[in-house]
Amino acid sequence: MAQLLPEEDQLAPLLTKIHAAGLETSTRIEEIEPLIPVAEGFYDRVDFQLKVFSTYHDLGDFLARIANLPFIVNVGEVQMETVSESNAQIKIPDEFTMSANLTISIYKVKESERLLLAEL
Repeated sequence: MAQLLPEEDQLAPLLTKIHAAGLETSTRIEEIEPLIPVAEGFYDRVDFQLKVFSTYHDLGDFLARIANLPFIVNVGEVQMETVSESNAQIKIPDEFTMSANLTISIYKVKESERLLLAEL
């Protein structure tokens, strides 16, 4: 459980692995926006909103790589558009056929709960 719900923040490893997944799948990460953490039971959920450019298949590969990280990562609120519909004002390479806005959630044990979990 300590690996799936780590005590310390997983922000640096998450950003590194998202960047690596983007490079490995030819997915361009345009934007990462941290959202306000949400307290849930004995853990906090930390959400990030991402905007990416990709192809449909590469996006699936990108999401699979994120889902296979060594700690819990949930992907939700996925909204996809073809590139021509989404961002005519941004010049993007022709190989990208779609854009996606999505939310990634990671979790960490609350500071106040660490001792309680260690005693179990």
